[in-house]
Amino acid sequence: MSPLQIESKHYMVLPAPRFWNSPSNNNFQINFSGIAIIKDFKGAQNGSWNNDILEILKTEIGWENIMARVHNILPPLPPTASEYAFIPLQWTTYGSVNSQFDENNSVNAGFGAWNFGIRRFLVYVNEAKTQQANNLSGMYINIQVRDKDAIIYRIGYSMNLYGYFTPQFLPIID
Repeated sequence: MSPLQIESKHYMVLPAPRFWNSPSNNNFQINFSGIAIIKDFKGAQNGSWNNDILEILKTEIGWENIMARVHNILPPLPPTASEYAFIPLQWTTYGSVNSQFDENNSVNAGFGAWNFGIRRFLVYVNEAKTQQANNLSGMYINIQVRDKDAIIYRIGYSMNLYGYFTPQFLPIID
């Protein structure tokens, strides 16, 4: 499931010292928070739990704002690199139900947001195109609702990241 819209977006981007296993000097602490509006996520008709995973992509939470803030701090991209990738090394995430409704009689109604985390995908991070790393793509939140007339409308989220920016190179296609 994807959000219909993100409201109340907040960002914080701070240069950070080299720490832990970061191979780079382009280290940053990046924080996001906001509210994801979802399309009437309803409980099951038979009274059992309805479960789904809300996927929030970095493009939906305003990654372009982060890149605008770090643009002048990062060195120029090598000519063969396509863009900068953000490699998260440490993170915390959180999700919660922010708006819910139960129409008519509430019979064993329940609402939940649990098991949240980040999503990553492999990218090439050197010109030889042999080394790979896990680039941030967004976050996920497992959500659930119970009762046939119970609805979740909004999910709050927070994502705090420490990592580094590195040039991303396109893979070699033989």
